[in-house]
Amino acid sequence: MDVAEAVKALETHKLFKEWKTSHKDGYLSSAFTMVENQQQAPWQLGYYNPDSNKIATFIIEGSTVAAVPEEEIFQKKEKRIREVALPDVKLSLPEAVEKADGFQQKTYPRETVLKRICILQNLDKLGPIWNFTFVTQAFNALNIKLSAADGKILSHHITSLMDMGKFT
Repeated sequence: MDVAEAVKALETHKLFKEWKTSHKDGYLSSAFTMVENQQQAPWQLGYYNPDSNKIATFIIEGSTVAAVPEEEIFQKKEKRIREVALPDVKLSLPEAVEKADGFQQKTYPRETVLKRICILQNLDKLGPIWNFTFVTQAFNALNIKLSAADGKILSHHITSLMDMGKFT
């Protein structure tokens, strides 16, 4: 299921409509999924509530919708959470994965990707992006940000997972 289909399924669901009645200013701020062995995990759609400065997450799996209670926002410094406007997203998840995979294979050919963490978001100075983190067989995390509007690679870097913390 693509993100637009997931959003449509959610926004027509009774659970979301009930949430929206008491969160009129809430808007889509992120869409999260993972892809492993060509299998996509359920979408987790984040809706930002500017009144409480919290995010409500809805999990979409087929026709089933579940809600996670609103949570505090994880952010390093206080900044406005931007809305993801779906008309600005021209690249579907499969198209974005294909572009990111192609870039990874060309630029980081020695890295074997085990899992793809995929986040659609709208960042200051970058606009709507697909933010990928590829977990590799060599215990690296390859981050690729690509424009959701035109598919251009905006940034990329690789970090050892071993450097992120101590493993015993």
